[in-house]
Amino acid sequence: MTAEKETGCDQATRETQVAKILADAPYTSQNVLARAYSDAVQAAKLNTEQAYAEEDLRKFANSHTRAQAIVGLFRVRHPRRVVLLGAEWSGCDTYPKAMKRILLDMPRPASDAMTPEENRFLAELPETIDVWRGCYEHNRKGFSWTIDRETAKRFTTLMRYHHPGIDPLLLQGRVRRNDIIFVKLDRNELEVVPRPGAVEIVAEEHLEAAA
Repeated sequence: MTAEKETGCDQATRETQVAKILADAPYTSQNVLARAYSDAVQAAKLNTEQAYAEEDLRKFANSHTRAQAIVGLFRVRHPRRVVLLGAEWSGCDTYPKAMKRILLDMPRPASDAMTPEENRFLAELPETIDVWRGCYEHNRKGFSWTIDRETAKRFTTLMRYHHPGIDPLLLQGRVRRNDIIFVKLDRNELEVVPRPGAVEIVAEEHLEAAA
């Protein structure tokens, strides 16, 4: 066996060991080192366009440009694009039109976009659930909903979404679990992201506009 082949074998063995550490010990210091090595291995496999797209997302994007950076990952077919979409989704405040096509093409559920806890949460939801969205008329067709009514109502009061003098809306919808692409629990918002167009609106409430 050549030295080159031995090196390749060692690397494959090391990657297997890393995967086991990540699965068995998610909160240890050993895990931190393993994840750093895993990220380095993944980075080495990227072409130039994919590497730049990930750097744009991780280093330069803000809440208004992050979703566009995620779209960039899909444009260059980044190998971890679905994982990164799930990891960064909650940090997006606006979405480009291209995101709709991406969501329509994603599997349901998109397990790679969720943590193990989120995957379990989605699997345990009823076959049909009620969801709410706090919004305005111009963005009522947004992607994100929540299974908690008060969370949806609170979103209409947040300054980054606030439109003075315009009555906000509280939409109640109904969606099948099989039409949900992924859920996000990282901000305690019980967010669900269904296939665009899958939510049936069953009620609509006009809230009082804040000053």
